[in-house]
Amino acid sequence: MLGGIAFQLGSSIIPMIAFENVAYFIQPAVIVLYSVLAVEYYIRYHKRSPIGDRNKENGVQPRGEYTGKLMLMTYTLAFSTTLLFIR
Repeated sequence: MLGGIAFQLGSSIIPMIAFENVAYFIQPAVIVLYSVLAVEYYIRYHKRSPIGDRNKENGVQPRGEYTGKLMLMTYTLAFSTTLLFIR
């Protein structure tokens, strides 16, 4: 988070740099990359198909319970990411 703030401050403090317009392409690309990785994580979580090695005994890795608080956090993250896209 601090890196993003510093990145934005750097582009506003030194506006004469030729790469000033690059920030307009990098920031949405980072948000899209985050969104793709988040969606991929939730798909793998609900399909029970993790990337890592499986347990040799029963073939399934134990996972945490998807509680109401985690569901609320998921919706909140989706909402804040949507607001970042709009911004």
